[in-house]
Amino acid sequence: MRNRTVGLVVACLLVLSAQRIFHRLMRNRLESSDAPSSSWNTLINIVPLKDAPTEVETNEDNEREYFAPIIIGAGQGTTGTHLFAEVTCELGFVTLHYAIGCVPRNAISVREEARQLSIVGDSDSKNGTIHENATEEEKAPCPMPIDHFEHPYDTLIQHQRAITRIYNQMVKQADPKEFRKKILHYLESIIFWGKKHKITLALHDTPYPFLMPDILRLVQKHYGFTKGGENVTMKPIIILSERDPSGYAESRIRGHGGHTWICKPTKNQIGRPIINDSPIVNSSSWVAGTINSITLKGGAYDIISCLNRLYFAENGTKLRTHQMDMSDIFYSYKQAVGSQQRQFIIDTMESYQDTVKNSAIFSYNMFEKENRTTVHDLAAEMKKSMNEALVKKDGKMLLVKDGINFLGIGSLFDNIAESGREEVQGVITHRRRHHGDSYGEGFAPNDVRIEFHGKNNTNMVPIHMWNKMTMSSLGEVIRKQKRRCKT
Repeated sequence: MRNRTVGLVVACLLVLSAQRIFHRLMRNRLESSDAPSSSWNTLINIVPLKDAPTEVETNEDNEREYFAPIIIGAGQGTTGTHLFAEVTCELGFVTLHYAIGCVPRNAISVREEARQLSIVGDSDSKNGTIHENATEEEKAPCPMPIDHFEHPYDTLIQHQRAITRIYNQMVKQADPKEFRKKILHYLESIIFWGKKHKITLALHDTPYPFLMPDILRLVQKHYGFTKGGENVTMKPIIILSERDPSGYAESRIRGHGGHTWICKPTKNQIGRPIINDSPIVNSSSWVAGTINSITLKGGAYDIISCLNRLYFAENGTKLRTHQMDMSDIFYSYKQAVGSQQRQFIIDTMESYQDTVKNSAIFSYNMFEKENRTTVHDLAAEMKKSMNEALVKKDGKMLLVKDGINFLGIGSLFDNIAESGREEVQGVITHRRRHHGDSYGEGFAPNDVRIEFHGKNNTNMVPIHMWNKMTMSSLGEVIRKQKRRCKT
């Protein structure tokens, strides 16, 4: 009997030793993994989308960094994201900006033919005609109801609506793991949609600036390739609208403070792993946190890493056994102000802009300009910057193979010189500022404008996705467009 007892004890010890060895190996695997969220993928069983490339041949050169045909407007809302969205529309890209955007004309089916109407109250508007001195705004088409979106754009619109709704309702989500699963699913679906249909997407505004590390990871996953046995870095085309952090905080809190959600500050630095630590409120021992300049991970805007840090210890093992609510992890700008943490918002914005700017091929702060910024001006500057980033001096493109055939990208190179560089051809003119035709405040009555040789992009139609209406301009709210048209 005694020998049997000893044998059982030895067997139990061997089993425990084997379990410890297994868990140690798993922790080492998680620590060495390149996937930012491998532990989460294991727990919630995220099934990756099919057809992700493993190896793709490209031009024969020594480059180890390329761009994917996808544009990310990394600027936070209230920094000029509407203007940036109008610019990418002007350049011919399918554009998504929260509830609005632009798509090709063949992507929508309208209920009636377009009609040109003047401002309500004009004597000529009764007959649907335009008076001789009408402004460009008055000549713009009136909104039209969209009957339906054509395939495959109907799927894209559904994905966009889902991802914005999930972010807006994030604190109402019962399970943080489920929130993460859903928002990353739709983010990956949108990125994969562009690749599948060879369409360059320009993604602006919420929630994309809060998902930057995962955008980089998913672009690498679906567009990345290996060359000579080595992984080649594949990056999205990042553009950044900027604003002074203090002015941004004041404006954002006033206009959108109740539904702009960020990670609550912690006692430790937000950009570092948190072990047995909880978000805190009403404390002065907080900092904005550091952001990795390459992966863009860290900081209060990185909502996915925030979830990861609060659920997992540094070695990848599960940290918490009790359920946490989303309201335990995130709070709104208004709640931050109520907790005397306005400076936390300002510091977070400053850190974010300074870091992301290093990864952006184009950045612009319209609030610093003495003269107002027009869509045409900014389109010329942005197009030139994209050319300089995507085309080397010897004419070789730093673009994934077949990327030039994606809808929208080709328009960037319609005037490429023999050297491979595009020179923006234009003339400088002065134009009087029209009332209501500006972005920002404090601009001079005159502005300098670059007039393109040729017509503007007329293939893209501005739309309001949720209301299923066409728009005359993404910069004009749809209520104003309806008022100036006879109903």
